Amino acid sequence: MRYIGEKCPVCQKEFTAEDDIVVCPECGTPHHRECYMLANRCANEELHAAGEKWKHRAKPSRYRVCPKCSFPNRITDTACQRCGEELSAAYEQTADNSGTNGEKHWGETFTMPDAEELMNPIKYLGLDPNEDMGGVTMK
Repeated sequence: MRYIGEKCPVCQKEFTAEDDIVVCPECGTPHHRECYMLANRCANEELHAAGEKWKHRAKPSRYRVCPKCSFPNRITDTACQRCGEELSAAYEQTADNSGTNGEKHWGETFTMPDAEELMNPIKYLGLDPNEDMGGVTMK
C-alpha cells in the first residue's frame, strides 16, 4: 500500500497495512475511514480551493557507502556486499546529502559519485566510472 508510513491529517497516526484508508476524491489526501467519517470532510480543504493535490512526504533513501569501493549497501549491512570491507555508521548516507557530517568518505582512488550513480548500484558496480581502464572508461 502506498500510504504506509504517511500520517492521517486528522489523528496524526501513521498508516499501517491493516488500516482502512479512504482518499479524498478532490485532492488525494488519505485519511483513516473513521477519521474521515468523524470530520465529515477532507482535512485538507485548503488544497481544494487552491486546486492543489496532496503530496507524499519525502522519505530519503538510506544506504551505507563502502569506504573502500564506494558501493552503496543497504543500511542494515555491516560489511560491503561487493568487497567485504567493514561498514560503520560514519558511512551512512541519504539520497539528499553527502554524509552524516558533510565530509567525503570515499576511497582515494574514487571520486564522489552523484546521487544517480549511488541510487543505481548496478550501473557502475561501485567502480569509478571515470577511471582509465586501458584507454577507456566505464562511463
